[in-house]
Amino acid sequence: MVKLNFLPHRVSEEKKRQQQFCRMLGGAMAAGAISVSLADVLLERQIAQQTALVRLLQDEHGKLDAQLRKENELQTHIAELTQRQQRIAALRRQQNETTQLLQTLANQTPSNVHLRTLKQQAAHITLTGSAATPADILQLLANLHGSEGVLSHARLQETHTAQPPSGSDGRDGAGHDFVIVTDTTPAARTSPALNSKAMQ
Repeated sequence: MVKLNFLPHRVSEEKKRQQQFCRMLGGAMAAGAISVSLADVLLERQIAQQTALVRLLQDEHGKLDAQLRKENELQTHIAELTQRQQRIAALRRQQNETTQLLQTLANQTPSNVHLRTLKQQAAHITLTGSAATPADILQLLANLHGSEGVLSHARLQETHTAQPPSGSDGRDGAGHDFVIVTDTTPAARTSPALNSKAMQ
């Protein structure tokens, strides 16, 4: 009977299978390493892109903040200039009104009327003086009512007989002191009226 020995053949097949398994395992490990490397490269690239984008956004945000600060400073400067311009306009308007007021008094005051003081507190104007007769005071009021401006609404607030100067014999007759008031704002004005203590 012939005996066959298959042991060497089996050993050879086992070695081949082991070698094939090792090659497959090595290939899988190599593929895994390559995949991990590619993933790392892609991840680093994405991180770099995100970092660059964040820096760009930060730079743009800084530029926007700088522009906003400049705009705020410009708005503040414009507001200051506007307020200054309004103050200058108010001063010019007040100067023109004062000039017109003095010109009106110079043109409308009768020769027998002597003005003493002219005071303005806020919107209230007070004019004091003296006249030879009550008719001269009424003539002054009539002249003022016929003029233009704030004095056209003037009203007589007070009048009384002035005391003659000391040492005077009173032959020239006693004068009459008066107080005339008016307001620069229409809401504060009232119709001209005679509100006197005495008209003599």
